[in-house]
Order: sequence, then C-alpha cells, then structure tokens
Amino acid sequence: MLFRKNLMWLKYGVRIGKSLRFKIQLFSPFKVRKLAYPVIISCFFLLVGCGFQPLYSPEGAGSINEQLQAIRVDIIADRSGQQLRNYLLDTMTPKGKKCPSVYRLKVELSENIRRLGFRRDNTPRHSELTVTADIKLTKVVEGGTVLNETRKAVASYSLGPKAEFGSFSARTAQNDARKRALKILSEDIKLLLAGFLSSRAMAKQGNVGDEKTF
Repeated sequence: MLFRKNLMWLKYGVRIGKSLRFKIQLFSPFKVRKLAYPVIISCFFLLVGCGFQPLYSPEGAGSINEQLQAIRVDIIADRSGQQLRNYLLDTMTPKGKKCPSVYRLKVELSENIRRLGFRRDNTPRHSELTVTADIKLTKVVEGGTVLNETRKAVASYSLGPKAEFGSFSARTAQNDARKRALKILSEDIKLLLAGFLSSRAMAKQGNVGDEKTF
C-alpha cells in the first residue's frame, strides 16, 4: 500500500517536474535545469510525509466523491433553480446516487441585470447577468446547519443593434447567459462542498490521531 502511494506521488512529481523544467529553461543554466526533477520529486515525498493530499488526487477522489453522493439536493424554485439542480446532480452524482443521504443541500437563487455599453441614444449594447446562490447545508438526522455560504456567477450578453429587450434574439442571448452562469455556479458549489467535506475529514483524522497519541 505504501509502495503504491509513493508511486502515485512519484508520477505527480514527474509531471510537475516536466512543467517546471520547461518554464525555467529560459532562465537557468544547464546544471540547474538538471536538478529540477530530483528537487520536485523530493518536495512531493516531503509533502506526503506531512499528510498533504490534493483534493482530487486518485487516492482522495473516491472518498470525496462518495461523500458528495451523500448530499441530497432539495428542489430549487423556478426554471433557473431546476437547471441549477440538474447541473448539480450531474456534477456531484454523475453515476446516480448510490448511498443514503447524510446532508441536505438547500439553494435559493436571485438574479440582477445591469445594462452596459450605452449608445448615443442612451440605449445599452450589452447586459450583465449576475446570479446569486444562497447555500445552506444541513445534517439530515441532527438537522443542524453545518455550512452557510453565498456564491455568485456573472455572464454578459449582447442585446443586438437596437437594444430590443423583448425580441427573440435578446431573450435567447439572456437565456444562454443564464445557463452559463448556472453552470459556473454548479461547479463553484461542488468545489465549496468538496472543500468543506475534505476539511471535516481531515479534522476527524486529526482527532483520532490525538486520541491514539494519548
């Protein structure tokens, strides 16, 4: 098991070593470039010894993905809420939910549109759509709130030559911008939840380690 773990980090070190070696080629003599691989690989072995683990590394991804599957996404109001919920389900449980719910995710959406790039006749050329998500994560059994955050996503779109807000092209552009913003929000929410779950898991491991020490 230890050999596999070290081999995994060796592969990470080689990848980053290649990237770093390429970047320092223009600034370093040959001997320094030659030291890029061993230095990077040594740093990664030191990080492994300190307990460092990337959020989506091959070893850690399984645990985080399983915990993400344990989050039940509540129904979100309106058409935009339905789209966001579908995006969240696709990114958090791409293969379907396979474990009981431990957490409950509640999201409330709000939108704001700002007109930009005004013409001489004082009509805007572009609009900027901001979608705000108020996120609350609670435990299913205990019912207590464990996470309460806000995330925003911005997408701009063109109104066309005459700034006809109710035209088909303007509505289509606005809907496309809304989809882009919701897609960005779904990725941000997933990263937020994954980081939260990862920090809780590390905290629990630290508590177990302290108990074993004493």
